[in-house]
Amino acid sequence: MQIFLSAKSEEQHVRTSVFLWISTLLLLVLGIWFLRMGWNFWTAIPTSWGGRLNALSNWYWGIGMIALGLGMVHLLGRKRQLKYVLDAQSLTIVLDGPFIKFKRRIPYDRIQSVQAGTLQAGWRVMGLSMPGVYLGSFTESGGKTVELATSRTKGDVVWLSIKSETDGVQRLALSPEAPSRLMEALEARLAERREHRSSLSCPHQPDNAARLFSPFGIMLSLAWFIMLAVGLLIAWMMPTLPDLVPMHFDHLGRVTRLGHKQEIWSLYALVYGVTLPLNTILSLAFKDRSVRIVLSGTTLYLSFGLALVVLGSLFSATGY
Repeated sequence: MQIFLSAKSEEQHVRTSVFLWISTLLLLVLGIWFLRMGWNFWTAIPTSWGGRLNALSNWYWGIGMIALGLGMVHLLGRKRQLKYVLDAQSLTIVLDGPFIKFKRRIPYDRIQSVQAGTLQAGWRVMGLSMPGVYLGSFTESGGKTVELATSRTKGDVVWLSIKSETDGVQRLALSPEAPSRLMEALEARLAERREHRSSLSCPHQPDNAARLFSPFGIMLSLAWFIMLAVGLLIAWMMPTLPDLVPMHFDHLGRVTRLGHKQEIWSLYALVYGVTLPLNTILSLAFKDRSVRIVLSGTTLYLSFGLALVVLGSLFSATGY
């Protein structure tokens, strides 16, 4: 087994780091504000289920924002370095940490070519982008999309041409400290695999049905179940709702706007009609397991939090 470390990250990270730290601070402040607003809801209407649900909703978002902010503080404060591990069967890209763990295994049979080149990446399409770590899909010059597993977005890299599961060719950039040594080691491993490749071997075809029983499939199913349950509850309670229902509250739990009860359906459609289908499509489209789990987990988190918002409006409208 051979292990190659990624090169040092770019030095021009001052503005990016300042922006990320300010964003983290804003997340923490906003989370504390949501917690305070939830407490105001709880104390303003202590016997109302609508008020309690609104309080729980604010606490839910506040705790989530504070947790995300603390996670970003830890990520920004620790040193990050990618590792490229060559074993007998595959190249494995590893980033290990207490809050973020990434591991991608690429069998040698899927690597078609290895060559030196340069990188000038642009916008992140999907993945992780922070000083010292760039993982996932990024745009390149000409508008093409490439995959990065690098410590920088420009400079000398090693390009791999990888055969994807859909028979397409994917370009992946690596940024090792010693590019020539990694290329020599990879080419030697590829030559050995070509010599011992069996003519009867066939690539493994993923079982799409098995995805439903994977962690990301379970989370997506729960998110859709929450959406359907909330929709059925709205339909069941709609005949008993008054014509005008509370649609907005201030930070003290007081109603600041009334709307027609049919607006609840608009809120429901806005909440679930955009976030849930889009995140589900993205979760199914991406092949990387870690990306699918992050997307499906975000979908479930949003679905549950938004269910609390809709239920708070319903129960407040009926006076419970």
